Amino acid sequence: MRSFLGLLLLPVSLLLCAPYAMPQKGSRSPQPNPRPPSRLVPIKTPNVPYPDEALKKHVEGTVVLSITVNAQGKVSDAKVISGPPELIQAALDSTRLWEFVPPAPPPFTDTASVSYAFPKPCTGPEADREEVEMGSRLTSERGNVVGVDEQLDSHSPAYPQQVWQAGVAGRMVLSLTVDSGGHVTQVSVVKSVSSDLDRTTAATARSWRFKLLSGDPRTFPDVFLLGIEFRTACPYRGDR
Repeated sequence: MRSFLGLLLLPVSLLLCAPYAMPQKGSRSPQPNPRPPSRLVPIKTPNVPYPDEALKKHVEGTVVLSITVNAQGKVSDAKVISGPPELIQAALDSTRLWEFVPPAPPPFTDTASVSYAFPKPCTGPEADREEVEMGSRLTSERGNVVGVDEQLDSHSPAYPQQVWQAGVAGRMVLSLTVDSGGHVTQVSVVKSVSSDLDRTTAATARSWRFKLLSGDPRTFPDVFLLGIEFRTACPYRGDR
């Protein structure tokens, strides 16, 4: 049985997309958007940066691949079916980072595609909506892996309209200290977007709860880094 997995990758020079992105409700901006097939269930589908050669030539397009997933949920083999030459190596390198729920029985061969496109430049005053993306699966230097509580989406960081219309946007990185019960006991800003947005986001993060997915609970409390993207979105052609 074969099925199809589609991913859309934007150039990270313009837009950084975090693994396990959780878009703000109502978002319609292009972004990595896995379409789970009937057999393979994605866990993590990060992508490597937009290739320099493709950036210089402004190459866009889709690379279609045949991937084989092993008993550990890792991509053990990837073969290119079609795609622009400048994008092929980046697509292959991306597949080495992907993880899936282990198929039964393994191995399982599927078809995947990675589409590369340049988003429309957008500034706060031109935007008609905001977007917030953040990771939902974090790994510490000790090798512990935690996942966000299922209710975390209801506590997404606020991105007030007056803030994004003023052009405040970017990637924030938080350092979260998580105890053995999954509670966030300490938050610090590693990479700032703005002092006001830093403060409100850090306050929201203190209410989050995580669950241990793998690792040693005896090594907690542990520290995890979380990247959060705050960006504005302009209307698509034809939106209005």
